Amino acid sequence: MKFSTELHTLTTSVTELTEFAHSEGNNVMSWIGFKHIMYLAEQALLTHFRNADLGFRRLFEDYGLLIEVVSNQGRILHALKLDEEVRITVKPDARAASCLQFDITMFVERARKPVKTYTGKIQAVLHADRSLAMPALADNYGALAPYVTSDGAGSGESVVQAAEPAPTLHWTVTIPYFYCHGNERLKMAGYLRYMEEADARFCQQQAIGVGKLLQGRRWIPAVPSAKVRILAPAFIDEVLHLEYTVREVVKTLLYTCSMNAYVERDGRRVHVATGEIVHGYAEVLSRKDWSMVNFSDDVLEAIGA
Repeated sequence: MKFSTELHTLTTSVTELTEFAHSEGNNVMSWIGFKHIMYLAEQALLTHFRNADLGFRRLFEDYGLLIEVVSNQGRILHALKLDEEVRITVKPDARAASCLQFDITMFVERARKPVKTYTGKIQAVLHADRSLAMPALADNYGALAPYVTSDGAGSGESVVQAAEPAPTLHWTVTIPYFYCHGNERLKMAGYLRYMEEADARFCQQQAIGVGKLLQGRRWIPAVPSAKVRILAPAFIDEVLHLEYTVREVVKTLLYTCSMNAYVERDGRRVHVATGEIVHGYAEVLSRKDWSMVNFSDDVLEAIGA
């Protein structure tokens, strides 16, 4: 049966690899930002597909199938630093029926001992490409058929709205080609970029801009967890409406914000993605060390606490 061997390998084998975070993710001291750690998770997933002989290029060029990451979530347990060799494990999770789901763990070696720095979960589907009016390359995907979708959408699950008004950023942007893949589709990495920028814009709007606190107090936002789920496709040159809202404040140490993205299509508002990011603040103590701090009064006021 076509693809049966490859699918079996994909859904039963474990991939272990080593990677280095890209220097673009290094903005403060030697630390790596959350989205570039989540990029490592996606890169590891693509390696896992490739190891099963289902690499991105083979699927797209020979069968017209696009690997579409529809959910990426993770917890950062310890800060990752530039030049650290990251050992990544990709383990299939068979509990998801309509998508391909995997657990991601990352380790680094410190003081000659392995330290777990990240745990995450990532989900993917196979989108049947119809971009640029090109014909389908297959009408029978064999064993892969349960994971093939015509639109590449995620679960479509609803989003819980805030019970009362909360500090919110409203931001509108036109989707550029360089945040897309498959010739037309806004990809997971693009949404992660938008979430980080929405966070920075929100802080600036609320008078607690990242630069202001970094230069004035040596405070830098610290992100212990983040997640993004694609609900429906969004396309190149569409106008994306983003709402970034404070959802919860936990004492004076953490706050959670949601990001929801919409497009206007065929006279209706389409909810295309949702995400969440948990925030704290770390004080830079030296070029090597940092420590979590409690929110000051101006931060608490800015986040509506």
